[in-house]
Amino acid sequence: SFINVLAWRLPRQESILGRSRCPRCLGVIRWYDNVPVLSFFVLRASCRDCAGPISWRYPLVELAAAALWAFTIWWFGPTLRGLAAAAFLSSLLVVSLIDGEHMVVPDVISIPLIGAGLFAAWMGKGSRDLFLFADTVSSAVQPKDIFGILAKCILPAFFASASTAKLAWVTT
Repeated sequence: SFINVLAWRLPRQESILGRSRCPRCLGVIRWYDNVPVLSFFVLRASCRDCAGPISWRYPLVELAAAALWAFTIWWFGPTLRGLAAAAFLSSLLVVSLIDGEHMVVPDVISIPLIGAGLFAAWMGKGSRDLFLFADTVSSAVQPKDIFGILAKCILPAFFASASTAKLAWVTT
C-alpha cells in the first residue's frame, strides 16, 4: 500500500513515485505480486526473484490501514468527513511507523497535519463528532505498543485541541 511506500521511502529521501522494489535484490515487484496481504501469502513471505524474506510488517500495516479506513467510513459514513478522518489516521500511521523505526517525524507529513489541525479548529465543524471518534478509537486499544500509545494520547489531544481552540487571530 501507499502507507508502506511512504514509511519506507520518506526517511530514506527516496521518491514516492515509481515501482516498488525488493529491498534486497532491488528487483521490480510485478503488479500481480503487489496485491496487499494476498501476495504476501501466495509468495510465502519471500521475494519471487531472490527468495529474500518479506517482513510481516507489510501485511500487518495493510490490515491496520484497512481497519482504520473501514472504521472511519463506518463511523462517519461515506462522507467527506469520513474520508478526511481516514486520511488523517493514515497519516498518523505513517508517522508512527517512521518514528518507531527512525525516531524522526518528516516535515513533509507533520507540517500539513499541523495546517489541517489549525484549519479544523478554525472551522469548528464537527469537532464534537471528531472528539467522540478519537475517544472511541482510543478506548478500543491498550497502550502496549506504539499504536496504543498513539490512540490513547495523541488522537484525543489533537481532537480536543481542535474542538476547543478559538483562533481569534484568524477570524478578526
